[in-house]
Amino acid sequence: MNNGFWGCIKVHRSPNSIWLDSEIELFQQISDQISLAITYTTLLEENSEKEIQIKAAEVAKLTKNQILANTSHELRTSLNTMVGILFSFDRSTVTANQSDIIDIMTRTFDIVISIANEIVNTAKLEAQKVTLINRKFDLLELFENTIEEFG
Repeated sequence: MNNGFWGCIKVHRSPNSIWLDSEIELFQQISDQISLAITYTTLLEENSEKEIQIKAAEVAKLTKNQILANTSHELRTSLNTMVGILFSFDRSTVTANQSDIIDIMTRTFDIVISIANEIVNTAKLEAQKVTLINRKFDLLELFENTIEEFG
């Protein structure tokens, strides 16, 4: 009923007889066993559905990580090619304005490549395929370099 399980026990006995307590207890035990079987079946169905959902989520996560890795690889390859082409220009044959544009483009490409690398690193972290290295660094120097680079 209502997409659920239910059970019913119907026992017939002549109208002149009396139900013994032991008979009633037996029917109660049978009813309890049927109820347990129904509950067990319901739980099995629910667990099967949840297992399917968990497996689907795992496949989706793996697919997402693979797409991120492939996209990042394609971005890095293209951007590194463009940076290489920019460096191939002989600085002596370009104007100061063109040289400034090349420098801006090179820095921009470096930033986008860095973002693509972060995407790969994030995918690796999620897939638990990254080994973290504990190393010392100078925080003040890091700040100074960052301010100098983006200032």
